[in-house]
Amino acid sequence: MRNGRAAADMRRYIALDKQVGLAVEQKPQMREVFLEEGENLFAVFGDTTLSDTQKQARIQQIQVVAEQKVWSLLTNDTAAAHVSRSGHSND
Repeated sequence: MRNGRAAADMRRYIALDKQVGLAVEQKPQMREVFLEEGENLFAVFGDTTLSDTQKQARIQQIQVVAEQKVWSLLTNDTAAAHVSRSGHSND
């Protein structure tokens, strides 16, 4: 399962790179964000002490934090490209 999660994280990273054209210096930072998110999600899925409701809340929190990190790393140009292609903004 861990390899599947890593593969999904890499697909998201590659899709974002294709969508906005990440700068060379942004690529390792973005990759780290997605890998960290995947590790945190993997830990939640494996945590037998959490109820389903608690897992859902924790997953949502992890995703929000990852999204905030992604937005903080995007330049104005790459952020604008992301908004224009996806319809999402960081409002």
